Amino acid sequence: MELNREQTRTGLCYHEAAHAVFAYHARLPVQHVVVTEELEAMCVTSLLPKPYPRQGLELATIYLAGEHALWKRCGQEILHMPFNEFTVVAGTEAEDPADGLGGHAGDHAGALELVWLAANNPASAWGGIESCYQEACRIAASKVGIWWDEIIVIAERLREIGYLDGPECAALIEEVARSR
Repeated sequence: MELNREQTRTGLCYHEAAHAVFAYHARLPVQHVVVTEELEAMCVTSLLPKPYPRQGLELATIYLAGEHALWKRCGQEILHMPFNEFTVVAGTEAEDPADGLGGHAGDHAGALELVWLAANNPASAWGGIESCYQEACRIAASKVGIWWDEIIVIAERLREIGYLDGPECAALIEEVARSR
């Protein structure tokens, strides 16, 4: 199925909104979220100087959440990419970080780095890197469902105005939480 420009932009809004909501819940400050008419999109958060291995899975879900939200928005079953395919895509993103991403590697490369960190945690109950990846995908899919109302509010506001700063994102998320 081919998407028109507005459908693509809407998908990007949901994708970036999921990143923002997951970052908020991980207590990682969102600086801003943007989706332009030119279909450029990015959620910018404050970065941890060097995350601890115990934080790897939770932080990896921030990167994985965008695709999961897009699948849910399109009414598709939320599946995760097979690990071998995931590592190939992540490697491609890491090799060419300037490919429209403002010099940053993409979601897959970011998630792989954090899953690797989690897998190298001696206290990890998840086993190797593939098991950690599968667990991160499971958590991301589950939390997209739990936080779906928050993702919708951020995405729809992004569709309207194209840019939200961190405090605006936090206020919208907290408003949804209060209404529950």
